Amino acid sequence: MFSNKNFGIAVTAIAVAVGMMLGVAGPGRAQDKGADPKAPAKNWKDNNEFVEADGALKETDPAKKLADLDKWKKDYPATEFVDDRNGLYFQTYLALKQARQAFDMALELLKTNPKDANALYATISQVMQIKPAPTAADMDTAEKNANLFIDAPDSVKPATVSNADWDKTKAQIKPLAESVLIQIYGIRKDDKRAVDDLRKLITRDPNHAVAAYTLGQTMIRIIAAEKRPQDQPPAFYQFARSLDITGPSALAAN
Repeated sequence: MFSNKNFGIAVTAIAVAVGMMLGVAGPGRAQDKGADPKAPAKNWKDNNEFVEADGALKETDPAKKLADLDKWKKDYPATEFVDDRNGLYFQTYLALKQARQAFDMALELLKTNPKDANALYATISQVMQIKPAPTAADMDTAEKNANLFIDAPDSVKPATVSNADWDKTKAQIKPLAESVLIQIYGIRKDDKRAVDDLRKLITRDPNHAVAAYTLGQTMIRIIAAEKRPQDQPPAFYQFARSLDITGPSALAAN
């Protein structure tokens, strides 16, 4: 039995362009010098568990890594390194583009660390990739976390990320969060709720052309269903607003 071993997975940054960027520290046979000295030491059940975990960590082929993780989990369902193993599963599901599994593992990680920025971001980036479709609960979770990144991103800033890097990250995450929100509002097929949600989004970001255009479309659907053509001007106003917005938030030329 080994003692004082640390198998740490340290979040170093969120990189929107490449998905997730996680720094991984391997399983050591002595306490990691970078580990929190106040954190309780973790121990392997036996040398074989260390070998299986080490093999899973070092494997570079995602499909083989997943098989290694499954073997470790089967042989050692209870382990002091469950959070670290879940972190490796999370990385692997992302690499394999298994959105359903990545989303669910993100939720598992958030149970022990509600401010895990990578896991929070994954619920946003993966939700619309879930096949055949995300559930209502999935969309509620993604909506809540998208709003978190729009309204209070600094509340989940990883301690290991510099302020300058975090500012860049926030600038990249916000457009994705807003885009996912608009998609969620449409998938729900609840136009009246969507109108309220889109208006709130536009209040926070008046220059979001897609939100304004989508709001106009949604209002027109409600007006047509209720046969109230006299109420069209506010919808036309949203179309006009969306066409008038220029710069990064402008509608695509087509």
